[in-house]
Amino acid sequence: STDVRFVTAGKTDNKGRGWSSDFIRLLVATQADGHFNQDCSSITFSFVKQRKITRLLSILGNLDAKYTISTYERKGRTETKIRLNASDLTRKIRTELPNKILTTKLLDLSYHEIKVLVGEVQYWDGTIKKNKDVCLDTTCKESVETLQALCSLANIKAKVTSYTKSTTFGVCIIHRLYVSHVRSALSGSKPLGREVYDGYIGCVSVPSGLVLVRRRGFVIISGNTINAKKLGIDRSSAKSFS
Repeated sequence: STDVRFVTAGKTDNKGRGWSSDFIRLLVATQADGHFNQDCSSITFSFVKQRKITRLLSILGNLDAKYTISTYERKGRTETKIRLNASDLTRKIRTELPNKILTTKLLDLSYHEIKVLVGEVQYWDGTIKKNKDVCLDTTCKESVETLQALCSLANIKAKVTSYTKSTTFGVCIIHRLYVSHVRSALSGSKPLGREVYDGYIGCVSVPSGLVLVRRRGFVIISGNTINAKKLGIDRSSAKSFS
């Protein structure tokens, strides 16, 4: 086998949605701590930590959003409830976060929009480690995998792992995302070898000539037959193992 270094991230040239930074921050906050009310499109947040209260109020103020705020005692502690009134803003958030999930629809965001979204994670469900990396634990596999794919489009190293955890609600699978503070598009050296395989092999083609591929928690950028064609390599040779 041979040690190689391979590309794990790049910089997207998507035009994006034209969203404001504060709207993107509110999306992340809602996915982490928001509750979709059933009686209307309003969204409710409940916090104990003052830093989250302060950050959300700042975001809502910048968006000129209408909300109500109240406090109450629960389990011997004071909680603050912020109810974002039903409006076009809350309806838009619900549309972009079906079932409070970050979906692959977000992969068309621009480089700047992705940087804002990924950077906001640390203020809500994410935590900053001693080495300055951000770690996010959640039961939502789709949200974690979408975030990892977004990182790959913004030249940010990220890795996904999973583990089992016993909680008061029973045993559940936790999906963990590591977002590196080191902005590197290259992985460390990895062993490269041959693998015997018998079966169908899919050969995809996309306009950019590059495909994001995830395997065992890692994302790499792979070329395809359109790229080969540009280099003068015929399709059958491009698909060949040899």
